[in-house]
Amino acid sequence: MKLTAKLLTPLVALIIIGLMASTLVAFLSAKNGLEKTINDQINQLSQSTASKINTWLARNRLDIDTWSKMDVITKSLESDDTQGFRTTASARMKEYIDTHKVFNGMRVTNDQGLVIASSHAKNIGKVNVSSRNYFKRSMNGEIHISDPLVSKTSGKPIMVISSPIKAQDQIKGILYAVVDLGKFTQNHIDHVKVGKTGYVYVMNQDGKTLAYPPDTGQIMKLDLSQFDFGKKILDMKNGILTYEYQGVKKLAGFRQEPLTGWIVTAVAPNSEVFEAADRIRNQLIVIGGVITAVLVICIVLLVSVFVVKPLNQVIEGLKDIAQG
Repeated sequence: MKLTAKLLTPLVALIIIGLMASTLVAFLSAKNGLEKTINDQINQLSQSTASKINTWLARNRLDIDTWSKMDVITKSLESDDTQGFRTTASARMKEYIDTHKVFNGMRVTNDQGLVIASSHAKNIGKVNVSSRNYFKRSMNGEIHISDPLVSKTSGKPIMVISSPIKAQDQIKGILYAVVDLGKFTQNHIDHVKVGKTGYVYVMNQDGKTLAYPPDTGQIMKLDLSQFDFGKKILDMKNGILTYEYQGVKKLAGFRQEPLTGWIVTAVAPNSEVFEAADRIRNQLIVIGGVITAVLVICIVLLVSVFVVKPLNQVIEGLKDIAQG
């Protein structure tokens, strides 16, 4: 038995070390391949979502620009029958938002910022947006997409798309459309899933959340620039990052939307993202253990039968000879 142990111990040790090394190499190779695939997928998800948002913004920016050039809109600011055109403009805008359900409201203001036509009649003559940045930008000739705002009428988080209204080459007022950011999240972000519990969120260039599926109540309230990972995302603008938030390690892929500078981030917990890698590791350990056990048993049997037994017979014969 001692001879068997002396012969088998180094051999079994070499087998175990070899299998452990090959299992480790196989696991690392599979893990690296999975990580690359996962990184590519989460990158593509953030990029495709940013692209869809860009398309949506560009299309609706063009729509508002087109609306601002319509006769019914321009004549509501400069016409012999302004009241008639304002009534018609209000009716046309209401019909548009009721039919297309893209905007929550459309309004025309004069050059003082006072709403003079609206899809919601209650705003006419009562709402003044002269203090808003989008009003100032459009009065300077810009078709503008605003940062998140708190609506003066509903108190909800919104964004605004605005365009100057020109008559006789002069800017007479603006046309603006209101987008409810909560509904924007529901329509364009909520359905995008990353793994089981991952999601996509959007923040502006200052780190304020514009879309945040885990809690729409955090829109405009959650400032990600206050966190180290938020600062890194804002600084990098495009890329991949692993960070910890509320005690959970996450993998994030992010892309900047070119029209507004908003950053679209796809994020998922590491535990979900690398679940497949952990499963492969466990399977390799089990397979390696089974192969090692089978090889050890086979080698023990083979050595015992073809090496140890003949040697013992020879040793017994030599003993007999020595004893005469």
